[in-house]
Amino acid sequence: MTTRTHQEQVWETSLRIKIKNLLKRGFKKFDEILPQCDGAQPKDAFRIFNELKDTNFGTSANSLDYKSKFFFKLPAANPKFFQWWYTLESQELMTTRILDIHNDHDIACIGTPTLAATISSYNKEVTLLDIDEDVVSLFNKVFKGISNAEVHDVNVGNIGLHGKKYDCITIDPPWYPSEFKKFISRAIQLSKDGATIYCSIPQNLTRPGIGEERAELISSLQKCGHDILYIEPGVMKYIVPYFEEEALKNSGIETKNQPWRSSDLLVIKVNGTKTLSFESEVINKVRSFSRVGNNHVFRVFIEENNVESRFPIRRVDGFSKSISNRDNVEKVNLWTSEKQGFQVDDIVFFNEVIQ
Repeated sequence: MTTRTHQEQVWETSLRIKIKNLLKRGFKKFDEILPQCDGAQPKDAFRIFNELKDTNFGTSANSLDYKSKFFFKLPAANPKFFQWWYTLESQELMTTRILDIHNDHDIACIGTPTLAATISSYNKEVTLLDIDEDVVSLFNKVFKGISNAEVHDVNVGNIGLHGKKYDCITIDPPWYPSEFKKFISRAIQLSKDGATIYCSIPQNLTRPGIGEERAELISSLQKCGHDILYIEPGVMKYIVPYFEEEALKNSGIETKNQPWRSSDLLVIKVNGTKTLSFESEVINKVRSFSRVGNNHVFRVFIEENNVESRFPIRRVDGFSKSISNRDNVEKVNLWTSEKQGFQVDDIVFFNEVIQ
């Protein structure tokens, strides 16, 4: 009898899990399964397929309800929360990848509600952490009894949910170095040793200096003892949010509202608990307002922080054209999902007005 090496055992287990999950998702024929076995030789895949094909694993078929009940009901994007949603195709492709590897694992999503919803649509339990109370409320309404969501700001230190740790965490940070370090550090804090973090990162030509920023991020992770498993280009595509479309239009740029932005995928293996060095910001509470049943079309946001002004309310024209935090734009404390920004000197009063 031939003794298998550790490498061979790990490989065999991984291929077995892959084929098992494909069968659970409803694939029945070997010809359908083989192309999705990540390059495994037909003879090896066929041997395991024959061993597993008659086993009743139950089903993890995807419920398409998440599209009508969640995705198309998502609240109008908040430009100051950088809410770019993944396209449906990207959600489903990434979910398939995650479930092929982590179907039997504990999964958390930080700021990736569309992935959390798609994963939950396979009746798989997920924990969602998101800063937007409207998103969290919708998620808990749609996926009650399957998954749960909690409001969380990555600037707040206590991210432990009853001490639970996760094998797989997805994150989509705003594309600034400080935000990446915060999100990745919070993900590490939620990770079991050996967990995998899937992180969307900007592509190489997103802006000047992005290559150096990516290299510094990777170097920092490696110095903390974590492994970079791989970086895969152009994995996730984004739907252009209405606020970005408006900002470009206000700047004189006409574009067809098609997905033109993609992200690369950075995959990290967590070793230990060491986090990246970053500074938390003091973030004022943001409240959202909308008409009943209409928050997926239009929302108004107020930051609980008065701005000194000569007028009770003053429009900030530069905000409507801004597409980056690097733009030198005056602060706003009242804004809309259609990228209109204002300064108001009495938040309490304007809370009442908008209500």
